[in-house]
Amino acid sequence: MGIHYSKIAKDPETKIESCSMILWGEVSRDASLSYTRSKNAPKVEFGVRFESKKFMNVVSIGDCPQTATASRMEKGDFVMCAGLWERRPYTNKNGEDKTWSELKIGARFYGFIKPMEQAPAVDMEQAEQEGPLASALGDWQQIPDDDDEGELPW
Repeated sequence: MGIHYSKIAKDPETKIESCSMILWGEVSRDASLSYTRSKNAPKVEFGVRFESKKFMNVVSIGDCPQTATASRMEKGDFVMCAGLWERRPYTNKNGEDKTWSELKIGARFYGFIKPMEQAPAVDMEQAEQEGPLASALGDWQQIPDDDDEGELPW
C-alpha cells in the first residue's frame, strides 16, 4: 500500500492545492453512488487506506468507465487509482476553518482505477533504491520531475 505524487501546486486566488497522484491500498468504506445537483451526473465516492492509519477520499464523476468500476468497490477490496488530488479550504457550520482533500479519478481528470486481488508486495530494499512507485508498479518507470529543462526521456 502506498502513494506517489508530483509537486503540489497552489492556486493563489482559490487557495486550492493540487497535483497528480497514484494511490494503492485497501478500500476502507463501500462505494456510495449519488448524482450531482447541476448535471445529474453519477458521482461515486469511497475511501482508501494506503498506510497503517492514513486514508484518502476517492471520487469519480461522470458517465465513464472509471465511475462504473468505482461503483463496485467494497470495503476490503484492493485497488490502484490515479488522477488529480485536490485539497481546498472551507468553513464549517460552526465557523471553523477546515480543509477537504480527495483524489479525483474520473475521465475528465485522466484518471484510472484498477481493482487488484491483493495489495502489491513491496520489496523494501528495492523501494529504497528505486523509490516506492517503481517497486509497487514493476516495469513502469517513474516520470522525472519537470523542473529540469533538459530533453524528455522518450
